[in-house]
Amino acid sequence: MTRAHDAAVLSRLREIRGLSELVFDGEPKGTKQPDGTVLRPSRYVNVHSNRGIGRPDRLAQATGGRKRKTYWIHSVGASKQHADAVAEAVIAALEGWSPAVDGFSCERLSHETSQPTQKEETSKPAIFFAVDVFDLYTTPLDPTL
Repeated sequence: MTRAHDAAVLSRLREIRGLSELVFDGEPKGTKQPDGTVLRPSRYVNVHSNRGIGRPDRLAQATGGRKRKTYWIHSVGASKQHADAVAEAVIAALEGWSPAVDGFSCERLSHETSQPTQKEETSKPAIFFAVDVFDLYTTPLDPTL
């Protein structure tokens, strides 16, 4: 379940104009410099997710296999304005979108929360990042899975 859903979310984000090669699953790729530092793109999207959490349906008192997956999306830029622009594109792409995953019925993603854009100065040069959190509820079509 986890990898198929994650692949769908990553694919959706890679459809964002100008970000197709700049969406990463957990760790942005960079170029190692002779001095050992890693040079990363000036803007990118970094996606983290959990494996999904099963919760009983409050009305039916049964899980039916329904799980909640949470995505933490880090929108990174060289300035606050760049990070905010990337975050706005991510929100537009994911909010209310329902992924198509074989063998599952997926509900629309909901934008649960966000954090203010922050400056991270330990990177050289400094970067700015915004974090948005999305939830996805998904149920296997075959409840025995």
